[in-house]
Amino acid sequence: MQTTYKIILYAGIIFFSISAWAQNEMVLVFNTNLEAGTTVTLPLHGTLNVTVNWGDGNTNDFTTEANHNHTYTAEGEYTVSISGSLAQFGNGTETYDNAAKLASIESWGDLGLTSLAGAFRDAANLVEIPNQFPDGITSLSNTFKGASGFNSDIKWNTSGVTNMYGMFEDATAFNQDIGSWDVSNVGNFTNWLNGGRLSTPNYNSLLTAWVELDLVPNLSFHAGSSTYSPGTPEAARQTLLDAVADGGFNRNIKDGGDVKSVFSVIYDVNGGTGDVPVDGNVYNAGDEVTVLSQGDLVFAGYTFTGWNTQADGSGDAYDEGDTFPMPADNITIYAIWNAIDYSVTYHANEGTGDVPVDGNPYNVGDIVTVLGQGDLVFAGYAFAGWNTA
Repeated sequence: MQTTYKIILYAGIIFFSISAWAQNEMVLVFNTNLEAGTTVTLPLHGTLNVTVNWGDGNTNDFTTEANHNHTYTAEGEYTVSISGSLAQFGNGTETYDNAAKLASIESWGDLGLTSLAGAFRDAANLVEIPNQFPDGITSLSNTFKGASGFNSDIKWNTSGVTNMYGMFEDATAFNQDIGSWDVSNVGNFTNWLNGGRLSTPNYNSLLTAWVELDLVPNLSFHAGSSTYSPGTPEAARQTLLDAVADGGFNRNIKDGGDVKSVFSVIYDVNGGTGDVPVDGNVYNAGDEVTVLSQGDLVFAGYTFTGWNTQADGSGDAYDEGDTFPMPADNITIYAIWNAIDYSVTYHANEGTGDVPVDGNPYNVGDIVTVLGQGDLVFAGYAFAGWNTA
């Protein structure tokens, strides 16, 4: 009985120790199938003293900042853990190799991180990170820059963050309601969402919530092509723009404007069939529009000759890749089709004499009148008419 008791207690102590140790690790999942090669990269910078378990039986100790690589012997998904102390995960303003193989962050651990500058830059396949924000982070500059697939719901406590330069620049999928973020200590918002866009409801939420904070004044704030609604969001945005002496924050805001001043380009198949090209962009008047391709559009009996602002082809004509300035209104561009000319050919089918000739061109749907036998003969046979086969 005593022996049994000791075994159970011992197992319990081991379990507790392993669980506590695991909670101190930063845990990442890489999938080498997401990009060519089996090498992965960890951007470990600042002061560090870490042990990396690469998830394949290999470990390394690192005390020097660098982009540290590891090559696996086979393709697959690997869970990598980092323990010890690390000041910055990320390569700052620079890119690093193999970022597209990073699939998720499972845990931040307790490494003493103070910066995620450039942490997930160009991590196009990153889809999941912890909702709990690590304590002590002050820099999120370029953190998700170019992370084009990232759209995780991150309700972070960002009250200690001072730098969000380019945080979501070119993170084209990101569209979350982050109005709950405390950004009162952020002193750099330049290029924050440049190349991206929040939905109008999410941008409205951000404007109306952040204007209530004690924000750092005199900053540039780039919200990409996000648009806001009239009323409370518009008033909140104006307060952000107003001079400090007038009760505002003197912000220089770049965004898509109010929803009344942005316009769309709509493509019309104009009789054709197939997938209609979709331009998902929103434009301000004067923005450059690039004309899309025909895609798989077809129209039986017709050839595609380009696009036009009028269905009958009497307007402005455009080819794929052409550009034009966006007017101050939505615009529809129509596919233009030219009818193919077909001919009817008569064949004597071993008969002799003058073969009938139909010199008319025909389009699909035109009525064709069949010609007579003329002087065609075939010895030993009587003419019975014409056939398509």
